[in-house]
Amino acid sequence: KLPFSVLLDPDQRLTRAAGATRVPTAVVLGPDGTVRYLGRVDDRHVGVGRAKAEPARRDLAEALAAVLAGKAPAVARTPVVGCELPPPAPAGKQD
Repeated sequence: KLPFSVLLDPDQRLTRAAGATRVPTAVVLGPDGTVRYLGRVDDRHVGVGRAKAEPARRDLAEALAAVLAGKAPAVARTPVVGCELPPPAPAGKQD
């Protein structure tokens, strides 16, 4: 009962096409389907298991605001701290 659409990508077709290689990775697509932002949600995580109390940059929010305003994000790519994205599950084996 979510008030928005949800896309499941068990074969990771969209995930891989967008360029995501780590979890969590945020992707913002433009109206034409091009990747406008790819990277972290914010800069809170500085290493695996290491985080600041508060982020200094909210990269995803800034990218979304820019795209919604019809502009290019000031920063289109940021590094992602997280685990490598595992390969997709074999067909019929998704949870």
